[in-house]
Amino acid sequence: MTPEYVPLVIAALIFVGVLSIGLMIGEAVERNTRRFSAELADESRLAEQNSRVIRALGRTFRGLGAPFDTEWLDLRLTYAGRPYGGIGGQEYMAATIVLASLVGLGAGAFFTAVAAMGGEGVSAGTFVTWTVVIALIVAILLLQDVNAKARETSFDIEREFPFFLDLAVLVVQAGGTPYRSLGKYVEASPGTALSHEIAITAKDADATSFEEALLRLAGRVEPTSVKTILKNLAQGEKSSGEAEQFYTEQAEELRHLREELANRTAERLRTNIVFPVFLMLFGIVIAALAPTIISIRSQGFF
Repeated sequence: MTPEYVPLVIAALIFVGVLSIGLMIGEAVERNTRRFSAELADESRLAEQNSRVIRALGRTFRGLGAPFDTEWLDLRLTYAGRPYGGIGGQEYMAATIVLASLVGLGAGAFFTAVAAMGGEGVSAGTFVTWTVVIALIVAILLLQDVNAKARETSFDIEREFPFFLDLAVLVVQAGGTPYRSLGKYVEASPGTALSHEIAITAKDADATSFEEALLRLAGRVEPTSVKTILKNLAQGEKSSGEAEQFYTEQAEELRHLREELANRTAERLRTNIVFPVFLMLFGIVIAALAPTIISIRSQGFF
């Protein structure tokens, strides 16, 4: 090989090497993306299977939840978007009792068997204690799961609602009706918590009226700001004012409410962070003065 071709060969080898590395990285990213998508699909199927189990148990053993006051649980399920289908608080409580009992019995039998294999004395009290403790823990976790879902759904709805109002304003400005904005939002934001509620509202509006559908939506959501705006929108349906101006005013009001809420949250965070910062500064000062204090004490001043 002549010397003048050496730089070209080196450049070609570098190009091939970089291209190969890029292809390997791209293949790895694509493989991870496919795996992540498969995991999401598996998670979705698992969630649906869990929902079916809870629905089946709740409807089969519905009577177990009758002695309990489940109105609060029914409200939390509503705010959570009914993640387990049409079951109410009584059915979910029944499913919780059955699942907690089954898991508790299994755990009690397991720990009793472990104690027996370890040479410890086994009694009925050991089995009952483990069963009751594990069952209570499982029941608390299942009930807390509903609260967690309700908080998450409420946060998502409060975050998404300003975009719905902006879309409603655009639809009205284009000559459409507020009712038409419901379908447009479902098309624009499929699969979100608010689009699920908006789709139900559209069906309610077909069966009753747009005003009644908005009031029902206000009863299914938890954030106070969203409830207030929805009630104002329902009240505005009775008036003969201009829809564009009315929806624009409601959108602006919601922005002001969210700004006020953000300011309050920021003030609370600043207040909460003062004490940790003070402790940090106090620790730094003590660490900085420690050698001086030790020196003074060694000289007998105190």
